[in-house]
Order: sequence, then C-alpha cells, then structure tokens
Amino acid sequence: MTSIEDLSNELFYEIFEYLNGCEIYNAFSNLNIRFQNLLTFSSQPLKIHVNSNSKSMIQYYSQQIIIPNKHRIISLRFSNMSIWKYLKLSPIDSSLNCLESIVLNGINSNGVFSCFHRLMSLPRLFSLTLQIDGDLPEVQAVYQFLYNLSVLKYCKISSKSVAKERWSCSPAKDRYINSIEHLVIDHDCTIDELFNILSYTPRLCYLNCKSVRILYPLRRNILINLSNLRYISISNCDVDFDKFEIFFEGIHSPIQVLRFKTSQKLNYNDANRWERLITHHMPYLHTFYLQCSINFHDRFGFDQEHKKSNGFTSSFWIERQWIFELQVNMNNTHSTEMIYSIHPYR
Repeated sequence: MTSIEDLSNELFYEIFEYLNGCEIYNAFSNLNIRFQNLLTFSSQPLKIHVNSNSKSMIQYYSQQIIIPNKHRIISLRFSNMSIWKYLKLSPIDSSLNCLESIVLNGINSNGVFSCFHRLMSLPRLFSLTLQIDGDLPEVQAVYQFLYNLSVLKYCKISSKSVAKERWSCSPAKDRYINSIEHLVIDHDCTIDELFNILSYTPRLCYLNCKSVRILYPLRRNILINLSNLRYISISNCDVDFDKFEIFFEGIHSPIQVLRFKTSQKLNYNDANRWERLITHHMPYLHTFYLQCSINFHDRFGFDQEHKKSNGFTSSFWIERQWIFELQVNMNNTHSTEMIYSIHPYR
C-alpha cells in the first residue's frame, strides 16, 4: 500500500500550487524533516491569504511565513482592515519582487492613500483588487494613483458608498500612456467620470461598470481612441439615452460585446435609435445583452412605448440572431411594468 511518504516532491509542489501558503505552513512545517526541508529550501511560488483577526496570528504569519519568503510570494490577500497591522511588522516594499497580485478587503477610506504609496514600490504588481469600507475618497485622486502603478494590468475598485468629491479635471490627452487592460468599477460613477477614467486607459480591453448616473453635462466633441476595448458591461445605467449616445459617440473602439441594464428610462426600447447607434459606432458588435424595465400608469403611455419596441423584430436584429423578449406585469398599484430584453440566440 502506498503511503503519503512515497509521493514525490514534485507532486507535493504541484499540490501546493492550489493551497493558501499559510495553510501549507500550518499543516506541514512541523510534520517531519522532509516536509520542513520542502518548505524551507523551495523556490516554489506562494499565494498568501491572511484571514485571521487575531493579533498573535497576524504576527506569526508575518514573522514566520511572509518575511522569510518575500522572494517567493506571488499574491497577497488580506480579508479585513485589522490585518494592516501586519504592515508595521513587514512593510510592503520592493523586496517583494515577485509579487503580482494584491487583494485588500475592508480597507477604510483613510488608509487608501497610504496603501497606494506602498504599492508603488512593487516592480511586478499586475493585479490590484481594493474593497473600500465607508465613504469612497475623491474619485479623481484614487484613479490618479492607480495610473502611477506602471505595470498594472487588472484593477477592481469596490465601494458601496457614494464618493465624497467628484472628478473635476479634464480628460487626458492622447499622449498619456497607462498599462491597465481589465478594469472593474464596482462603485457609483457618473457618466462624465467614466468618460474621464477611460481617457487615461488607452490600452483597456475589458470594462465592467457597476452603476452609471448623470450629474454634470457630458462633454461633446471630445474623442477617445480605445483601439483595444472590446467588452463593456454596465449593470445599472441611470442615464437618459441621449447622454448614453453622446458617450458612445465619444469613444472610438471596436466593441464586440455589450451588456447593458437600465430601468425607468424611456427611449432605451427605441429599436431604430439602437440600430443607428450600433451601425455607426459599434459596427463590430456581435454579442448584445439589453434589459430595461419601465412602469406605466396609463394605457396610452404603454401603447406608445410598446410600438417603439416592435422594431426589435426587424431584419437588422434577425440577421444578427439577437432575440427580443417582452414581459408585462400588472402591479397592485394599478401600474403596468414592461420588461424587455435583447440577447443572442441560444
């Protein structure tokens, strides 16, 4: 019968690739000499996830695992703000020369900028996920710091709160270079701020935006060249179709996938307007998801909007195999809800 001792070192290293580095040390560091040597003399990359609230455990992870293995760590994940106490014992700096990914959950708004100053020293930081508790600091300042992370490819910023201050500067000029390719804006954002953010990310390929609304008049006659942007998803758009059209007229990109959801906004079910917008500004679009819900308190309004949506069954939509679906709900408040959606043929 084969025992665990008969397995090769190479097999253990392959298993370790799927495990949290803290768990590996907890399970194997004091097991026997063989496993102690496997951990001590290995060059195997480590993924560290610190999820303890205990001060003594954070100190142990810092002193016994993170500091001795700085040269091996490729990802760090901190589950809550209290773990930032670790930074006082083992500051993030350029000695983490293999670190490619950081996930910081539960950081408060006061700690955001001190965090950024530390991250700027990392030579291989390709991925950053930041979940902010409490108020989101100034949007402009947060993203300006991100643009100074010179090799960053993936970025996700999350916050449930509305920003204290809005973006006030003008869009970037064409010469501005930034390395971000995959951007997730998981917080409230105005359409003007979104336009400005995109102007600083000319290499962007993928955009996922949680919520977009209107606050300032959107600038006209400004074009942004996003030659790699092929995927856009907006989960909740609280902007009139007029402003939405201006936004897409201002970005020059070969969009192939568009996912879009809105509610209580008229004109989004106007098939002719969508056809013109797609034909002129999204000619490469092949995957389109649209969902919109509208409430009506009178029959006339319902009939008028329903007529607009009939255009979704024209040859333009049939040729692309984009299917139109309509759902009508009668509410107890004597109002009628119309939910219509467009999706690719399954």
